[in-house]
Parts: sequence; structure tokens; C-alpha cells
Amino acid sequence: MLYVIGMWSPLTKVSVIVTSKGGDERLPRLIEVLKRQTFRDFELVLTHNPTVSEGYNAGIRKAKGEILVFTEADCIPTDDWLQELVSEVEEGKMVAGIEVFPSALSPSNIAIRKEDLGSVRFDPRFSLANDTEFFLHLISRGIKIKRIDKAVVFHIQKRKPKRRLKLAFGIGIAWARLHHMYHPPLVTRLLTAPIFRIIEETLRFLGSVYGLIRFLPDRRRRISLPKNWFEDNEAINPRS
Repeated sequence: MLYVIGMWSPLTKVSVIVTSKGGDERLPRLIEVLKRQTFRDFELVLTHNPTVSEGYNAGIRKAKGEILVFTEADCIPTDDWLQELVSEVEEGKMVAGIEVFPSALSPSNIAIRKEDLGSVRFDPRFSLANDTEFFLHLISRGIKIKRIDKAVVFHIQKRKPKRRLKLAFGIGIAWARLHHMYHPPLVTRLLTAPIFRIIEETLRFLGSVYGLIRFLPDRRRRISLPKNWFEDNEAINPRS
């Protein structure tokens, strides 16, 4: 099914395309957020299709705008999202904004009363995962974590593969130490999370091997990419 929301005029040059399965309870929230956009001159194209690919393709066919903007039903754009995104569009380039994913706690975006902090401090014995120890210490003292959907911080980290592997090993050691220091239930989720990621990455690797074999004939129709394209597009990473 396909819906077009908004009055189209010859001056409207932007189409926002959203696809989802029928009855997605997250759509009303997204629509309300889009109504608050500072950029007002756009049409919203909603598609309900069995697959994401079919949904986006249906939206592309129906869209009347010169600029196509894509988002997903489970996203919550900021009020100036469209304005910022559309203003950067130029010929020959696809503009990609910043996605902020819910993540583990870190000292990059927290606040607490000094009185509640008491004598709790960051443990200097931990060169890695010292923030995790800090939070566990607070939780053990009865402090609760209050998550809010505002006070946004864009935390952008770029690390070389060698550095990432070294950090991963060190954090694993630190989490094991935390397991011994604190009551196990507090740390169980910390230990199961990396195990799940290992399983996930293993399945991704096995899927890649299977795909390389299954789609070997596609090599005959290989599409050429510009030299050094990966360095200029390092953010491209299949995740769904």
C-alpha cells in the first residue's frame, strides 16, 4: 500500500520516503516528529510492503520531489533534520547524516549530584572499562540510572583496526575482573553482550562465505568502482 501525505505543489522539491510493514506502531511517532520540521516544503511518502527494498522502490516510483530523503519508522529525527540534510545536497553526492544509536553508558553524557556521588570515584586500577566500574560502584550504592531522550551528544570515534583489537582484548580482561569484584548478576549482561556479538559476527562471516560461493557467477557482471572509493566512503557497512 502507498500513501502520500501533504499537498503537492510545483515548488515542492523534496520527498521523504518511509517504508514499513503494515500496522507499525512507531509510524505515528515519526509522523508527529516530521510535522515539527523547520523545513516545511516537502511531501511524505509512506509505503507498506513485505520487504524494505520493495517499499523504498515503490516510494521512489511515486515520489515527485527532485530530492529524495530516506528514513526509517524507528527513527526520531531532530526538528532541523530535513533543513540540515537537504541544504547539503549537491550533484554527484549522497548526503549521509549522523545516526545516534542507543549505547552503553559512558562519561561523555551523564550528570549526577555531588551529594549522591559521595565517596565513589573512578578506580585508577582500571586503565580500560574504568567507566563501567564507576557505574557499577554507583549502582551498588543504590544509585539508579535515568535514561532521557534529550541532551544529545554525538560521540564519534575513529580507531585503527589494530588499536580496536587491542582495546577489545583489554576490555575483556577488565570485564572479567569486574565479574569477580561485583556480585555476578551486575556483570552478567556485560559478559553476555560480547558473547552475542561474537556469535553475530561469526554468523556474518559464515554468511559471507556462503554468499561468495552462491553468487560467484555475478563476478562476470562486476560493476567498477572508482579507485580508493573505500577510503572516501568508510561509513558504508551493511548492518541489516
